[in-house]
Amino acid sequence: MSTRHGVFWPSYGAFFLLGGLSFFYGRDFISVLEQAKNFVFSELDWLYAYGTLGMVIICFIIYLSPLSQIKIGGEHAKPLLNKKQWFAISLCTTVTAGIMFWATSEPLIHMMSPPKSLGLLPGSAGAEQFALATLFHHWSITSYAIYTIPSLAFALAIYNLKQPFTLAAIFSPILGQTTKRFATFIDGACVFTLVAGFAASLGTGALTISGSFEHHFAKDSQPLILAGITVLLVVCFTTSAMSGLIKGIRLLSNINVWLFFVILALIFLLGPTKQIMVSIAQALGYFFSHYFSMSTFITSRTGDPWPNQWPIFYWSSWLSWAPITAVFLGRISYGHRIRDFIHINLFAPSLFSCIWIGVFGGSAIFYQKLDGGLYTALSTLGPNVVSYELLGRLPFPLFLMGFFVVVTFLSYTTAADSTTDAISALCTKQPDGELMAVSSNLVKLVWAVTIGFVSWILVALAGVEGMKLLSCLGGLPALFLVIGAAFSLIKMILVDVKQDSFVRNLSADAEPDGLGFGVSRK
Repeated sequence: MSTRHGVFWPSYGAFFLLGGLSFFYGRDFISVLEQAKNFVFSELDWLYAYGTLGMVIICFIIYLSPLSQIKIGGEHAKPLLNKKQWFAISLCTTVTAGIMFWATSEPLIHMMSPPKSLGLLPGSAGAEQFALATLFHHWSITSYAIYTIPSLAFALAIYNLKQPFTLAAIFSPILGQTTKRFATFIDGACVFTLVAGFAASLGTGALTISGSFEHHFAKDSQPLILAGITVLLVVCFTTSAMSGLIKGIRLLSNINVWLFFVILALIFLLGPTKQIMVSIAQALGYFFSHYFSMSTFITSRTGDPWPNQWPIFYWSSWLSWAPITAVFLGRISYGHRIRDFIHINLFAPSLFSCIWIGVFGGSAIFYQKLDGGLYTALSTLGPNVVSYELLGRLPFPLFLMGFFVVVTFLSYTTAADSTTDAISALCTKQPDGELMAVSSNLVKLVWAVTIGFVSWILVALAGVEGMKLLSCLGGLPALFLVIGAAFSLIKMILVDVKQDSFVRNLSADAEPDGLGFGVSRK
C-alpha cells in the first residue's frame, strides 16, 4: 500500500503551511485570510448564489422527469442497503455538530440583528419569522442539493458508466478520454477542500461541547478547554477510522439517528410545544414564499453585507464537503433508483433539518421573548453557550445538557470516521484490478493530527470567525468542482442515458462489495 504523492503532498503541504502561518503569525495571518475571504465573496457572491440555486433547479427537473426511474447500477442491480439503513447513514454523514451549534444561536442573531436593507424591526414578529426561515434556507433544500448533484454524478459514473474509482470519474462525461490526466489534480484539490471543511467542522464540534464548561471555568481558559476537547475528538474518530471496521458506520448511524429523535422529542415535549408549532408553521410560510428572493439576495447587488456574512458563508462551507461526500453517498446508493436517491439525500434530510431547527430554534426564540436572557448570553459568552442556556430553562436541565453533549460527540465522531477514511483512501494508491477503497493508517493519523492542530489554532485565536475562514478556504475550489459536476450530470442524463450500457446491469465479473464501499473487479 503506497501513497499517491501527487495527491497527498500538495494538499498536505498547503494545509500544513496554513497551520504554520496561523501558529507563528496568529491574528496578523488571520486578518490576511479575512481580507481574502471578503474579496472572494464580494467578487463571486453571485456565482455562489445563482450556482447553488441552479443545483436545486436541476435536482427538481431530474426528479420530475422520466429519468428519475433509472436505477443506479443497472435495471437488475440489487440494493446494498434498505432505505432505513440508507437514510441513517446518509443523514449522519451529512449532519454533524454544525446544526447543533447554530440551531439555537443563529435564529437569535437574525431576530435581534436582521439585515438592515429589509427594514425589519429587531425583535419584531417579522424578524422572528425571517430568523427561523433563514435557518431553513441555510440548512435544507439548497444545502442538500449541493451534496446531491456531485453524489448522483459520482454514482452514475461509477456504476452505470463503469469509470475508475476516483473523483475525476464525475467529470468523465465532459473530459472523455483525458479524464485520467486530471485525476491526480482533481483528487488533490478535493482533499484540500475537504480537510479545510473538516477542520471547520471539528472546530464547530469543539466549540459546541465547550459551551457546557463556560459556567464552570473562566473565559480565559477557553483555549485550553478547546485544546482538550479537540484532542479527545481526534483520538476517538482516528481510533475508529484506523480500526478498519467501516461496517461499524452502519451501527453508529442507527444509534445516532435514534438519539437525534429522542432529544428532539424531549425538547418538543418539555419545551414550549405550542410556540414551537406556531413558529415552524409561520417560518415555513415565509420560507416558501420568499425562497427565490432569499436565494438571490447578494451583497454586490444590494450593498448589504449580511448575505456575505451568512448564506454565502454557508454555501462555501457545504461546498467544501461536497466532493468527498459525493464519494461516500454515491458508493452506498447502488441498486436504488434516482428518484429514491433524491428522496434519501435531498428531501428526507432537509425535512429532518427543518424539524430540528424548528424545535430548537423555536424554543430559543420563545425564551428570548420571555426574558431576553439567551441573546444576552450569546452577546457576552458566545454562541456556543446558547444551547445550554436553553436546556437550563427546561425540566431536568443537567440530564438534557449531558445528553446533548453525548449526541454532539457521537454525531461528530460518526461523520468524522468515514471522512478520515475517505481522505486517506484518496491519498493511497488502489491495487490494480481492485476498486475497493483501501487506505493507509499512517496517512489517516498524519491527516487527523494536522487537521486537529490547525482547527484548534484558528478557532482558539478567532473563534467563530476562524471556523468560517476554514470553511471558505475549501469552498472556493469546491464551487468550481461542483458546478463542473452539475454539467457532467446534465450531459449524462441527456446523452449517455441513451446508451444501452447506461441502463443495463453491471457485468457478472464486476460486483460491489457488501456495503457498497467499492467495486471488486474479479
